[in-house]
Amino acid sequence: MIVMGATTDVSPGLTYPARLTVLYTRNADGWITARIAEYPAAISQGQTERDVWINVLDALHNLTHELTAVERPAAIVQAR
Repeated sequence: MIVMGATTDVSPGLTYPARLTVLYTRNADGWITARIAEYPAAISQGQTERDVWINVLDALHNLTHELTAVERPAAIVQAR
């Protein structure tokens, strides 16, 4: 298991956290797992570093994003 880390600034409009630390683990099957240290529940996998980066940011979004009135009906349909 190889663990790699990267710290990056997030969009200028966001105020917290100012930086995110993404921890990457290359798995025996060739896939990469990533998690955000500041949000341990934000974890995902991908076949490439780019894929896993996009996936883990999507996981963070899903954890922290509150659905708008427009998005709620779509989420209900997807859950069924």
